[in-house]
Amino acid sequence: MPKLNLKETKSEKEEKEWRRARREARKSVRHKRYSDDEGPSAHTSSKGFGRSKKSNGYQDLHSDLDEGHWSPPSTSYKQQTVDDDEEFRQKLFDAMEQDHGQDSAQARFNEYVPSRWRDHIGDSFSGGPQIGGLDAKDARPELMDDDEYAEWIRYGMWARKHKAEHDEKLRKEAERKERKEKEARLREETKKLEREEAERRKKRREEKQTKLLLQYWKEYEDRWATLRQSTTTDGDLDFRTIPWPVFPSPDAPSAITKSSVSEFLLSSLHSSGKSKKQRLREGLLLFHPDRFEGRFLARVKAQDQLVVKEAVGRTARALNELVEEHQDS
Repeated sequence: MPKLNLKETKSEKEEKEWRRARREARKSVRHKRYSDDEGPSAHTSSKGFGRSKKSNGYQDLHSDLDEGHWSPPSTSYKQQTVDDDEEFRQKLFDAMEQDHGQDSAQARFNEYVPSRWRDHIGDSFSGGPQIGGLDAKDARPELMDDDEYAEWIRYGMWARKHKAEHDEKLRKEAERKERKEKEARLREETKKLEREEAERRKKRREEKQTKLLLQYWKEYEDRWATLRQSTTTDGDLDFRTIPWPVFPSPDAPSAITKSSVSEFLLSSLHSSGKSKKQRLREGLLLFHPDRFEGRFLARVKAQDQLVVKEAVGRTARALNELVEEHQDS
């Protein structure tokens, strides 16, 4: 297996720069020594090089490096570093442009992935760990730090080396995903069936309520027609036998309110040929206190007369309020 080249760490980069600076310093000293040899002191030595132990620049450089006092010439070092980096980048971009045609070289440089992994990203990194907040197969190397990049590469190596185990892991992951999707679909179908059943129950209740209201309205009109035609005075009425304009039939006067009277008398399920104002006027003719007491109170049983008078008063007030609200109806 070829050697794995990971990203250069900060410490490695600093050491590399230090070694480069050291080489540059040695070159600078040698150039200076050679230029000094060309002067008058070059002839003082029998060998013509003008060297002496006192002026040995190479040894002075080593002694300075060992003592930690030496630092590279800032101007020449920085300039050389900039030139080297610029030359390296230019060569890299030229090579990438040749390889990738019209694609952006800078974009390819930022999205670098080792070539030995490019053909296996789709398979090797599927079902991998979370790296940089993304699944391994969706991770973007150009946005990773050193640790994330190393983890990403290690996982890819492991996936290739343990292919059978990795494939089994992918199979289980696919089964788990399919099972979850199936359960989600089942839950959704169950909720849909429950909603449909709730709508059917609601519709049945409404149909039943409509049927009961229409039946009660017919009984309401029939009973009032009978009462208006009857002339008996033998106490045949009580609170429950009087047809009140409320559905269902009230158990006490407190059940007679403006809202309950409006829902019954002004319902759209009956009396479609009459306006709201006409319906309310007919109700007032029946439950006007003076008219009701004059015609029907004597027929009410003595123990129920006070309750009936209270209920008539509540009905008349509710009807008067509704008439004011529906003046233009």
